[in-house]
Amino acid sequence: MTPVFVVDISRTGAIVMPDQDRYDRWKMRLAGKTCELVLRERPVKRSLNQNAYYHVVVNLIADEIGDNPRDVHRDLKARFLPMGITSTAKLTRRQFGAYVEYVIWFAESWLEMVIPPPDRVLEAIEGTVQPELVSAPRRKRAAA
Repeated sequence: MTPVFVVDISRTGAIVMPDQDRYDRWKMRLAGKTCELVLRERPVKRSLNQNAYYHVVVNLIADEIGDNPRDVHRDLKARFLPMGITSTAKLTRRQFGAYVEYVIWFAESWLEMVIPPPDRVLEAIEGTVQPELVSAPRRKRAAA
């Protein structure tokens, strides 16, 4: 497998290679060959807060439908991940945010749940609000 080397580019354009020894060893394996060097901005992966919020949402859905969170997660991935992507860990922050929005839309539209916003959930995780305020899904009330 071809390694990927993560580098920083300084303000002057110099390459800063944190793992220079590993890079040098790989480079020596390729000595005398014509090679490609691709520099691109590294995509920012989903954040820990995004992931924590998503798993709270999955647990709320699992509680609502009487299923286990692992199966709910698997079914949501099959339904809402783009073709060819099998893991939410491979998504960028923007892609993961869109995925979570689809999951929330599904819960609110099809299951008639009210999903608490991320700030309320993260406050509960951090202990700054009471967990029961975000732990149980509430049904939308029918218009009178």
